[in-house]
Amino acid sequence: MIDFLFFLIITSYSYPLIYIIKNFNKNSVSDIICIDKCRIIIFKYFLNMCIFLLIYELWRFNLASFIVISLFCLIFLRLLLTDVNTNEHYFYAYLLFATLFAFMLVHLNKSKYLLYITLLYSVLSIITIVNIYYNNSILYSESFLMIIFCIYFTILHTIEYK
Repeated sequence: MIDFLFFLIITSYSYPLIYIIKNFNKNSVSDIICIDKCRIIIFKYFLNMCIFLLIYELWRFNLASFIVISLFCLIFLRLLLTDVNTNEHYFYAYLLFATLFAFMLVHLNKSKYLLYITLLYSVLSIITIVNIYYNNSILYSESFLMIIFCIYFTILHTIEYK
């Protein structure tokens, strides 16, 4: 059951990410997800992912992890409903990446590989913040942050359920 949930999570997570990277040349993921056509596609897949994630976390029975994932889901769904050019949107985008980082910290002690990936995520987060400060495109750094998290989640699943 847990492996099937994991498969559903990764599938739901991957499709919008690949769709974003392949179809758009914007400055940020936020610029893309706020296009109405994309918002509908992303909402559908990420809503499914959130449902699968919550069931997965309940199955794992880790309260801290469940709380962080619940926050991630609520923040992401709220982010999709905000206009990209507002401070509210930037606030929710920051919180979204911060919840992913918090999730990584919850499970950090389970493997040295998870530690290395968390450090990579931290460095890339700093680079993203610097790019925001200098008004540079952050599309690829945001995409890489999401890919890094996917790799982290995959390794975590493999460690816990091998």
